[in-house]
Amino acid sequence: MGIAGKQVIGRLDTINAGFYRANQGSFGASQARQDAQLAGLKVARARGEISKASYWSLYKQVKGGQVRGVKHLLELMKEAKR
Repeated sequence: MGIAGKQVIGRLDTINAGFYRANQGSFGASQARQDAQLAGLKVARARGEISKASYWSLYKQVKGGQVRGVKHLLELMKEAKR
């Protein structure tokens, strides 16, 4: 993982750590799944693996519940590169 990816993940961790600790137990599996997908999208965009247009297209799909999981998101990112 490159520097940009580490910075994005580190920033996400510091911003959200207190919030998730304070609200522990109130998030379901679907929220955790969506958070993981969105974090993966941010890292891929920061590393330049996907374009800005592809990022927003995939972001809308994740928020709309059209992406089943992280593996499905990775497949969609591979297709977006082509």
